Amino acid sequence: MAFSSMLDQYAMLDRPISISGLGCPSEPLSPSEHPEQYAEPGRWRSGWNEQGQADWLSAYASVALSKPYIESVCWHEFADPAKVTEMRSGGVLNKAFEPKPALARMRDLHDSLADGRVPQRLSTMTMTGQAPAAASGTKMS
Repeated sequence: MAFSSMLDQYAMLDRPISISGLGCPSEPLSPSEHPEQYAEPGRWRSGWNEQGQADWLSAYASVALSKPYIESVCWHEFADPAKVTEMRSGGVLNKAFEPKPALARMRDLHDSLADGRVPQRLSTMTMTGQAPAAASGTKMS
């Protein structure tokens, strides 16, 4: 995975690393809304939606947190901002401050680290990124 390799290259600097802006949108961005602030967010597996944001958070935050030299990972936006920003749908809460699926994934990653187990979603993921409906956390040895 390119992200993992990039982190490993930074590790060669022999300094602790904090990731201060990990994030992705939960809906497609449109250049017609605010063309002066539009940046194409790219794609990951499919178009951006709330489930895709949660899956992306699980995958990328887990890779980062698996590295012993990564000291912290901070999500880009906690809540979707009311004003136009570079990632208007990047929060784990929507504009009404209701949780998106990504917040549950963030909580599972946090609890997994505290409990010393593989996160629930990752313990059953296949190479396609799909997980069975009844997933359960697996204890790490």
